[in-house]
Amino acid sequence: MNEINTEKVSVNISVMDLGNVDLLIDGTLYKDRTDFFKTAIRNQLDKHSYIIESTLRNYDDERRRDKKLAIYIGSTVIDKANLYNLVSGEPALFIPEDERGKNKFRIVAFGKLTIRDDIECEFISRYISSIKIFGTFNAPPDIRKYYLSKK
Repeated sequence: MNEINTEKVSVNISVMDLGNVDLLIDGTLYKDRTDFFKTAIRNQLDKHSYIIESTLRNYDDERRRDKKLAIYIGSTVIDKANLYNLVSGEPALFIPEDERGKNKFRIVAFGKLTIRDDIECEFISRYISSIKIFGTFNAPPDIRKYYLSKK
């Protein structure tokens, strides 16, 4: 896997479970602990793929009804130019104060969403009402705090 598209995860498991994992590794069933855990995760994702596919379809159906919902899948980077493009180049400064909430977009991201440093929190909050992440969210600290506190 490309390291840019991976995320390190720490998991606490019982010493007996870890011993059983090591036993399987020693029996050459798995190359190492990482191989075991990646295989276990993939198997669980395959087992529950219908839930994942159904959820993605539901979000896609919602996006078709709600043009203010932006869905990103994979690794996505939002910079100021992307943000302007998302909202059709309409600077929020031209939206009357009492109308701004009605014109804001919602973002749902599956994978990795990166918001570049060229966007200030005050600026993006004029356009985006909420960000929901299923995966990894990289953004300037104030933007992370603003959107993650809205959960």
